[in-house]
Amino acid sequence: MFKMLVPVDSTRAFRFEGEMVGEALGSGGRRESGRVEDSGHWSELRLYNTSDGKYVCEQVNSNHWTGGDESHKAVMCETQREVLEFFGKSYLAQELYMDADFFCMEQAGVMPSD
Repeated sequence: MFKMLVPVDSTRAFRFEGEMVGEALGSGGRRESGRVEDSGHWSELRLYNTSDGKYVCEQVNSNHWTGGDESHKAVMCETQREVLEFFGKSYLAQELYMDADFFCMEQAGVMPSD
């Protein structure tokens, strides 16, 4: 395990011991017929496991059209359900789940009891 620092905004950050288990990077463009339209929006999603068995979820969004404005969000989650609620079910979130080998019963349409 490594000591990690995940920015939340310009003044705060999560500090924890853990490791990154998945990452997905991509355009926020719409997908139509297999192609993505460039919206100028860029997203980065990362999922970390902590040494005490929790998750840290990180989302970075930037917009190239407004001078590269960037926003950071990060939360500590205790359950897979909370992770799924944070990232949602977008195609980019699905890429993250696949990269992290993160399977949640909710993804299969079954609600976990946690």
